[in-house]
Amino acid sequence: MSLILHITARSHWQQAQQIGVYRPDSLSSEGFIHCSTPAQVVRTANAFFAGQSGLLLLCIEPEFVQPEIRYETADGDQFPHIYGALNLDAVTQVVEFEPEPDGKFELPQEIALERRYRNRVSSVRCSSFVEYPHQKPGFSKYCTDALGNGRKIKDEG
Repeated sequence: MSLILHITARSHWQQAQQIGVYRPDSLSSEGFIHCSTPAQVVRTANAFFAGQSGLLLLCIEPEFVQPEIRYETADGDQFPHIYGALNLDAVTQVVEFEPEPDGKFELPQEIALERRYRNRVSSVRCSSFVEYPHQKPGFSKYCTDALGNGRKIKDEG
C-alpha cells in the first residue's frame, strides 16, 4: 500500500505526542480521519487550508495503521479515511507544510522525493536488519537499504 498523508496543525500533533495517540476533531464529528495520497494532498490543502500557516503533513504507512482504512469517494476521487484513533508508530515522518507567499501549497520536496523513490523501487532490498518489538503481528524487522533509508518490514514467515 502507498504512503498516505494527513494535514494537521502543529499544536494538534504536539498534543497527540503527549497523549500517545492522534485524535483529530473529525474523528468525533465524522467518525474518521481525513487523509490524502501524495497526488491529492496539494489539491486538498489548497481547497481547505489556503493561507493557513503552522501546518504539518503526517506521513503515514498504511500497513502500520491499527484502525481500518477505507478508500471512499469524495469530489470524484478515492480518498483514504482512517476509522479510529491513529497509532503514532504508523507516522513515519512529519513534514513542515507552509503555504507559499500567495497562500497556495506545493508538494514538499521530501514527499516528492519519497514518491519518486517508491515508484522507482518496487521492493526494498535490505543491506541490514534489526529486530525490534512490534505493535502489529507480522512486522518485526527494521530494514536499512543501500541508500540508508530505514523501514519496518513484514516477516516472510
